[in-house]
Amino acid sequence: MAALVQHDEERRLIAALVARDRNAWSEFLERFQGLVYARVARTALEFNRHLDRSAIEDIRAEIFAALVENDFASLRRFEGRSSLATWLAIIARRSCLRWMQKKNQRQEQANQRIDNLPQEDIAAGGAENILAALIQTEDGLRLRIMLGRLNDGDQSVLQMFFMDGLSYAQISRDLGISINSVGPKLQRAQKRLRQLMETDGQSTAHHK
Repeated sequence: MAALVQHDEERRLIAALVARDRNAWSEFLERFQGLVYARVARTALEFNRHLDRSAIEDIRAEIFAALVENDFASLRRFEGRSSLATWLAIIARRSCLRWMQKKNQRQEQANQRIDNLPQEDIAAGGAENILAALIQTEDGLRLRIMLGRLNDGDQSVLQMFFMDGLSYAQISRDLGISINSVGPKLQRAQKRLRQLMETDGQSTAHHK
């Protein structure tokens, strides 16, 4: 009986959504956005990936935007073979997996671009775009070594901006500093990393 009541309630909610009832959309978000957020976060952890709050919220926003597309086409296809919560959890998991797959593909492409750079250009470290590209190849052995020589503050700000893709406002909040301090702090960290790269490049050339 309870299952039938739930089924009828979900059908009512979907019908109201398709009819573009604003109250129904608010009810839908209130009931399910927490579930979708939690499922995305849990899926990432299953694959030993840590997604920051901003990334999870972006994935969640994409999911709900997709549900609205083409006059709620996805919701119109919902057949009620499972609960609406279960159906959304499956969608959240698949969306998270696709997001991580795309991120991995972008990372591999960045790694390939670095591999194709002339070694002397990487060692010199004079161009900011090369530095940014190197920072993005977070799996590179040389980058890990260079970052390991920086202090914790420099490591954190570079990680947050270049690898995690956080905004100045997010970095400001996470580090407990003013937003106006983020830019100078990031520039100093890049300068120190570049100096380490130059020193390392000179040392490598000297021992050849």
